[in-house]
Amino acid sequence: MGVREAALLALEEMERAEAYSGIAVKRSIGRSGVGIGGGYDGGVDGSVDSGDEIDDGYGGAVPANSVGARDRALLRELVLGVTRWKLALDDVIFKHSKIKKHRVSPVILTILRLGVYQLNYLDKIPASAACNESVKLAKKYGNEGSARYVNALLRSVAAEKLTDADGKQSAHAPADVSASAALLSVRYSYPLWLCEKWLNLYGYDFAAAQMDAGNRRPELSIRVNTLRISPSELAERLMERGFSTETGKYSPNALIIKNPGDFTQSPEFMEGLFTVQDEASMLAAEALGAQRGDRIMDACAAPGGKCGYVAELTGGCADILAADIRPHRVALMEQNFKRLGHSSINCRVMDALLLCEDIEGTMDRVLVDAPCSGFGVVRRKPEIKWTRGPMDIESAAALQTALLLNAARYVKKGGTLVYSVCTTEPEECENIVGRFLCAKDHYVYEPEDLRQRLPPGLWGKCGGAGNAGIYIYPHIHGIDGFYIARLKRL
Repeated sequence: MGVREAALLALEEMERAEAYSGIAVKRSIGRSGVGIGGGYDGGVDGSVDSGDEIDDGYGGAVPANSVGARDRALLRELVLGVTRWKLALDDVIFKHSKIKKHRVSPVILTILRLGVYQLNYLDKIPASAACNESVKLAKKYGNEGSARYVNALLRSVAAEKLTDADGKQSAHAPADVSASAALLSVRYSYPLWLCEKWLNLYGYDFAAAQMDAGNRRPELSIRVNTLRISPSELAERLMERGFSTETGKYSPNALIIKNPGDFTQSPEFMEGLFTVQDEASMLAAEALGAQRGDRIMDACAAPGGKCGYVAELTGGCADILAADIRPHRVALMEQNFKRLGHSSINCRVMDALLLCEDIEGTMDRVLVDAPCSGFGVVRRKPEIKWTRGPMDIESAAALQTALLLNAARYVKKGGTLVYSVCTTEPEECENIVGRFLCAKDHYVYEPEDLRQRLPPGLWGKCGGAGNAGIYIYPHIHGIDGFYIARLKRL
């Protein structure tokens, strides 16, 4: 099975079963035999959970310059790229098609999207290869008529290449919100309802910049396990293995690997010297202000990136409870904590919606990194654009409210409660915290308290502070979209 066919099957699985891109790619690699293992896929596992570290879709011992690694990189590029730009690709396809969209079979449409993406977005792939390989797929998964249709359409597109493939915004925004939304929906390939929502919230320029950032490939950020090595020492070791690194944008314990390739079989990773985690997720852990000797609870802990970082920030000398309702996720956390050498974390299968009376009022600090719509991490999981809708935001907000109310009961007097989500939708962010503060008059939000615990660079940029907490935007801060609020119990 070739790379393009593997990409086709992954995209079909995502359409049919709403599978996450990282999982679909991993399964497709297994079916196709494209190399061994994975390599960094630009995704973060559990994006609607937290935006924490990866535990799906990568890992492997194939050198970064091997054929297998290149094939896997192309597979991920095709799957993520077609998913990101689906609406824009369809716009091109049906400007060149004499057949209406509803008459084109789903598999042939996916083949066309793959072909147009290669033609218009991947400069290193010859047009002949993009067309010929697409025709072969059309013959296999369609018929001779399908193959002729695909061939004619792609050669027409190749003759008139897309001139604005990078998604730059037009110089003049339409005055009407509906017209602006229609323009942005195609230009940046976002659902119309979300374009309208963001235009009403932020205005044209902000919304367009946010959409553009969501379509850009994310950098690979890693968190240095400072219990075992310093950032500078790890950077030097990685450099000796051919990896180019930069310091993080905000956290002193973050590094950015510029050429990740297949890195997870490196001795440094296997020895637990680092883990994959975006800086925005790290900042949520830093907001806790955890100290040695504290009793700390992460109420929705999986996949464990934040409580793992808390263990490092406290020198392994805090008593940390990592709770999650899913047993298999708890098992994965335990496995990862073992690799990292985190003995101060106790994992527990636990429903965060139900009160556990034996620990009520006993925690110095509690983190609620709640499940959310995940729109802050669409650059890592572009399928979120197509699998989430307005009702998902409403249902997420109801769950988040219940989780926060229950978690608050574990905090002792004088203790700290941090709420975070990997989205910037107000309904899931400051609205949740605002209602919570109205319901719980023994909790307060102190802006300076949060400001003291997060890097100054976050606050000096446009768009930071909300009515309660801080918003982090990819197009402004250069990291995942997040919201963080720190509350104190009186």
